[in-house]
Amino acid sequence: MGKGKAARKPRSQVISMRVSEGERRTLQEIAHRQAINVSDIMRHALERYTGSTSPPGGPLKNGARA
Repeated sequence: MGKGKAARKPRSQVISMRVSEGERRTLQEIAHRQAINVSDIMRHALERYTGSTSPPGGPLKNGARA
């Protein structure tokens, strides 16, 4: 499980999106390597895109949690 999971606020909103098979595979490989879920990856990407600072659970360094 990802770090910081117990400290997170409950989430009730769901967003679905379509990705290619290659993108799905890439997301799953990253999630497996980093022991986080795809939602965590997408939240981090959204925070980077919107200019937010650290994702929940701490900053990521080179795609890995510090």
